[in-house]
Order: sequence, then structure tokens, then C-alpha cells
Amino acid sequence: MAITDIDLTDIRLWVDDVPWDLFAHCRYEAPVHWSPPGHGPEVRGVWSLTRHADIACVGSDVVTFSPQRTHTGFEMAADVSPRGRQERTIATDPVRHDLLGAVVGNVFSARRLMHQAERIRGIVVTCLEELAVRDVADLVGHVAQTVPARVLGSLLGMPPADDQKLVRWTTMLTEFEPCQLFGHGECPAEGEVAAEFCGLREIRIGDQDRAYRGACG
Repeated sequence: MAITDIDLTDIRLWVDDVPWDLFAHCRYEAPVHWSPPGHGPEVRGVWSLTRHADIACVGSDVVTFSPQRTHTGFEMAADVSPRGRQERTIATDPVRHDLLGAVVGNVFSARRLMHQAERIRGIVVTCLEELAVRDVADLVGHVAQTVPARVLGSLLGMPPADDQKLVRWTTMLTEFEPCQLFGHGECPAEGEVAAEFCGLREIRIGDQDRAYRGACG
């Protein structure tokens, strides 16, 4: 296969296994490989580094190789504001990346998660038990999405019925080109998330207020 015919974004290449032979071909002939647009409207063409040394170099040199104008290899839409890009933790450079990561890290620290170990184990066991009775299963849909959504939902106080809502929000908020998918302007999930958690906050404030009034009696 000619190097120009290799499209690493073609999901058909990944059905059975990682296309190791194609990566080896790219490492030898095109260590910086270009996959042209063509597989899905969100894929505008992708540059891929295929040699370990190059990947390590780019990953450690945030001055020369900054993601500020791109998002994990995908060119951001021209009408996405610089502020909009910076709000995506994965597309920020240090020091801002570290600050945003620390917010999540404090909430999901190893010590805090240890207190939730039994609950998380129960969620995983339930998921696997449901998987065991299926003749055919989608590991992404039934495990990779379901388990994190239920764990996060339980930590946030959301019922299991809202798990798919969390999955949908995550998909919408992490799309490479939200303006192309949802039209110009804000991603609709942003407003939904804000409304949902404002509602949860009001419920918790109400519960705390009723508990306080009951204690004061």
C-alpha cells in the first residue's frame, strides 16, 4: 500500500486489532504522516507522529508544540474563540492545564476514591453481570461509557436514569468541532449542564435548610 493511501482515521483498520503493520510502514516512510479528510464530517485531516522519540519530544516541549490552536490534532473551527479553546483542559498548556487539572484531582484523589471503593466495585460488578447475559455487547457503550457515567453520577448525586444524559453531555462537550456539529454559537450541552447542576444545588440547599429547621425545632 502506498503511504499516501494510508488513512489512520479509517475505523475499518481498527476493527480486528491495532494496525501495527501500517504504523511500521509509516515509521519507515512517513514518520510524520498525513491522513486526509474523508471519514466523517468531523475529521478535517490528521497529522500523526508514528515514532516514539518524536512523540516523546512533542509531548515534553509545550513551547514549540502548543495545542492552543489545535485540539488533539484536529484544527479548531475558526469561529471558536480563544477563550472557548482554553476552557478545554486537554487543549491547554501548563500552567493553566495544571491548575484546571488540580480542580478535578482534588475531587477525585486516590484517598477520596478509596472511600467509594465498595460503591464503585458494586457498579462494575452490576455492569459485568448485565453484560454476561448478552449474546452481543458493545464494550464502549456497555462498559467504557456506562461504568464511568454511573460512578460520576453516584458521586454527583444523580440517579441511574440520568447516566445516558452524562454520556451525552460528555460526547457533546468533547467533540472536536462543536460549531460544525451543532451550528454556530455555544454548545447546547453547556446550558443543559449549568441548568442541571443549578437544580441539584437548589435541591441540596433545600434539604439542608429543612434539616436545619428540623434540628432547631
